Amino acid sequence: MASGDQQRSIAKNYRVGRSTICNIIHETAELIYLALQPKYLAFPTKAEWRQIAEDFEELWQFPHCLGALDGKHFCIPAPPNSGTTYYNYKVNVIL
Repeated sequence: MASGDQQRSIAKNYRVGRSTICNIIHETAELIYLALQPKYLAFPTKAEWRQIAEDFEELWQFPHCLGALDGKHFCIPAPPNSGTTYYNYKVNVIL
């Protein structure tokens, strides 16, 4: 899964069909998710949500906030004829 190789070449290397490789990858990913989800992707309880909101308000003066995203660039085209209104300073390109 982490080789970065194409499914076609993996199938060729192991002399199995491409659909077999697809099934193996799908099943493996599902089993990894089922094993790790309860510990690492557990849904917060009401008390944990309240604590998260309180922490955001205390640290950042941002009331009723449950999370934040940063550091990920989402390429969204600017509306037509908007000029530099939608200038992306994060990557220094006009979208």
